Amino acid sequence: MTTRRLTATRHRGRSYTKADAPRKDLGRAVLARHHVGGYEPRTVLRFDRASHTLVFSLIAIATTLAYIQSFQGSWISDDVELIAGNTMIRSLAPANLRAIATFFEAGINYVPLTYLSFAFDYQLWGPHPSGFHLSNLVLHVANALVVYFLLLHMQESSGIAFAASLLWALHPVQVESVAWISERKNLLSTLFFLLAFHVYTRFSARPRARTYALLTVLYVAALVSKVNTIVLPALMLTYELVIQRRLRPQD
Repeated sequence: MTTRRLTATRHRGRSYTKADAPRKDLGRAVLARHHVGGYEPRTVLRFDRASHTLVFSLIAIATTLAYIQSFQGSWISDDVELIAGNTMIRSLAPANLRAIATFFEAGINYVPLTYLSFAFDYQLWGPHPSGFHLSNLVLHVANALVVYFLLLHMQESSGIAFAASLLWALHPVQVESVAWISERKNLLSTLFFLLAFHVYTRFSARPRARTYALLTVLYVAALVSKVNTIVLPALMLTYELVIQRRLRPQD
C-alpha cells in the first residue's frame, strides 16, 4: 500500500488536508470534498462572494414577485383597530412611547417592539397601508437571508442553504404573516429569533462576554415582539445535544 503525505491547509476557519481542499473552480461556485466522521468524503457546493450577492437578489426578487399583490391590500380585520385607528402609533412623542411600552394587545400580548415598528411606519408612510405592506415584505426577505446564512454555517453547502431559504420565503404558510399587516409580530420576532440563534451557533464554541450580551439583546427583542420566541433556550439546548453533541455524558 502506498502511503500518501497530506499537507494540512486552512479553509474557512477549519483545518483540512490537501485532499480536502477545493477541487475544481466552477466559475462562481466551488465543489469541495469533506471528511465527515469515519465516513466517505462528501461533496458540497460553495458559492463565492459574487454568487452570494446573486442569491440575495434572487431571493428578494422571487419574494417580491410572490407578494407584490399584497401592496394593493387595504386595512383588514384587526388592522382597523390596532393600526389604522390607533392614535398611539401616530407620533413618537414621549406620551405615545410610554403608551406603547405599557400596552398589552388584547389584554394579554405584550409586543411593544411590534407597535414601535408600526409607529415608525406611520412616520414614513402616514395612514397608507401599502407602506406597511412594504415593511412586512422587507422583514420577510431579511428573515429568508438569515435562514440562508444560518444553514450555510450549519451545512456548509451553499446549494442546500439557497434552496431551503427560497422555500422558506415562498412557502404558502408564510402568506398570512406577510400579507396581513397586524401579523407583523410574527415577522419581527422571527427576525430577532433567527439572528439570536445564528449568533449562538457561530460563537457557542468560543464564548465571549460580548457574544452573550448580543445574544441577550436579540433574545429580549424577540420576546417583546412576540412571546412565543421564549423557546429559544430549548432550541439552543437541542442544538448542543443533537448537532454538536457537546453536552453528552462522557463514557
